[in-house]
Amino acid sequence: MIRTTYRSRRIFGTLLPDWTVFTAAGRGIQLAIEEFASQERFASVRIIGVTFPQGREYSSEGKSNGISADARVRFEEQRVPIVRAHLPFDPIPANHRNHSILGQDITLIGNALGVFGGGMSLCVQAILMACDAGVVDEGEHVIALSADTSILARSAPTTRFLTDFIVREIICKPLLLTISRKEPTDAEATSDAPTLPITLDAEIFRVQEVGDQDSL
Repeated sequence: MIRTTYRSRRIFGTLLPDWTVFTAAGRGIQLAIEEFASQERFASVRIIGVTFPQGREYSSEGKSNGISADARVRFEEQRVPIVRAHLPFDPIPANHRNHSILGQDITLIGNALGVFGGGMSLCVQAILMACDAGVVDEGEHVIALSADTSILARSAPTTRFLTDFIVREIICKPLLLTISRKEPTDAEATSDAPTLPITLDAEIFRVQEVGDQDSL
């Protein structure tokens, strides 16, 4: 797990923004609850879960994944809402192969975001989906987390993604894209390849003074 570093700024109206966690089986939400929400300094942070829509099959290592009924009950007890909807960057497949695919062009946005890593597109879509569902207010600054990626962004509904949505800061991202780009890890790299770290470990802390606008 990557522990993110975030310097809170009063200019956003809150010291610690809410967190949207994109998850397939709920593990990310559980980690956020256990490792952060349980601490007094994060008591004001609201955790919002976002996941794949009903009917969307997701599998890892041959096993079908999804948030279990027991996990949903635990999240409800912790007052963690779960947003489950169509992903904004996913197309709607046609019934017949020779028919056009609705929304095919918008998938290019998700593909473009993939240059930052596989989790970047899911972070952006998590905020859009939460805003569409009314769980996050329009214009609210939130932190989104997915796998090894996290961003701070100003939220917007999907219909105004290209006009109002703003990524303020990339809090963390993978250095090596071992999944989406099949880059080798340090152990798999050849002897002449540079040795690079692939994880970061830091603490979340607050900054009381407001920096100038250029520092954003």
